[in-house]
Amino acid sequence: MIKLMGVSKKFKMGENEIIALDKMDIHIGHSEFVAIVGPSGSGKSTLMNVIGCLDTPDEGEYFFQGQNISKASDNLLAEIRNRKIGFIFQNFNLLSKFNALENVEVPLHYRGLKAQECRKRALIYLAKVGLSGREDHKPNQLSGGQQQRVAIARALVGEPELLLADEPTGALDSITGQEIMGILRDLHSQGHSVVLITHDQKVAEQADRLLKIQDGRVCAKETV
Repeated sequence: MIKLMGVSKKFKMGENEIIALDKMDIHIGHSEFVAIVGPSGSGKSTLMNVIGCLDTPDEGEYFFQGQNISKASDNLLAEIRNRKIGFIFQNFNLLSKFNALENVEVPLHYRGLKAQECRKRALIYLAKVGLSGREDHKPNQLSGGQQQRVAIARALVGEPELLLADEPTGALDSITGQEIMGILRDLHSQGHSVVLITHDQKVAEQADRLLKIQDGRVCAKETV
């Protein structure tokens, strides 16, 4: 599903050049649950942006399902993000003025689906994450764990082929974090491909395979 070949990404900070990704090679297959783990500044966020088609490499090639993303147009990148990748973020990224149901509907509206179909699908996926009866609650009326469940429902509602989770337990207490990891493991068992970005070794070990990165390079590959 995912193949990075010699991928590099650099940034300018004043007069200095920062190498965020340094000739990185990564292969991730369909239906895998892979954790990418590393300390702050290791290149995790940049790697997530490349995998999620939020950014493109300066050097090397990135193939998503056999398609060369390195040369894709902005329109194609937007279509892949909307249809093929579900994003789960540490800080949930919910719209504060929208209730849970409306937040889950957002990606479907971007696809141009009719309101009735958006509502139907959003209700199904809120039920899947255990939030039936909370549809009318706004984010500030939900706990952190419930907000992350809304975010997971939003990521799933478009039926993507890849779930990309960036520190999904980082803003949660340990018990709630375990509940969220349980949901991700269940989704993987149902056939979803999951890529988890984390700095937490214990969280990473709940995946099937670990890729450890340091200074923009893969420094270890482990099967859990």
